[in-house]
Amino acid sequence: QVLLLDEPLSNLDARLRENMQEELIQLHRKTGLTTIFVTHDQEEALSLSDRVILLNGGKIEQVGSPSELYSKPSTRFAASFMGSTNLLDAEIVPHGDATAAHLAGGQILQLADGPASCGPATVMFRQEDIQMRPSSGTSQLTGVVVTRIFLGARVRYVIDLDGQAIRCLASTDKLFEVGETVGISVPVDRMRVLRD
Repeated sequence: QVLLLDEPLSNLDARLRENMQEELIQLHRKTGLTTIFVTHDQEEALSLSDRVILLNGGKIEQVGSPSELYSKPSTRFAASFMGSTNLLDAEIVPHGDATAAHLAGGQILQLADGPASCGPATVMFRQEDIQMRPSSGTSQLTGVVVTRIFLGARVRYVIDLDGQAIRCLASTDKLFEVGETVGISVPVDRMRVLRD
């Protein structure tokens, strides 16, 4: 009645693991069998699940659909575990009719409109949500490119933001050089404020 799988793909190479993920999805669709799949691989958890239970030290950290855990993590641990995440220490303060995050280096990140509780917090956003541009453009933040890693269709940048490293996954349309100062913007609906 229940199929239990304990990290069945962990020793496979990348291509075979991908093929087996597809096979497991097809098997589940054909049989309709409830399957419990244990994994430390976030991609496996997101791609194979209807529902994810994220454990931290043997205790449930968060339960939800893959998209909920990825887009709306409820804690810093959940945010850092599910995908590549930027987590910035900040002080949340009133800013007109909205709120803003004062980052450790002094830069200010405008948050979504509406009231939010003020005080110390963590601002979270995913690396693929960052928009980079030359520093002369209009941006929320400014940083310096520390590392550039070519991944084929995308480029991963590590950017120094006043002593805090953030990662950006960008297209290859415009390449930025190591040492270049860049502007960074993140849509307000793609940021989350975490309090734990």
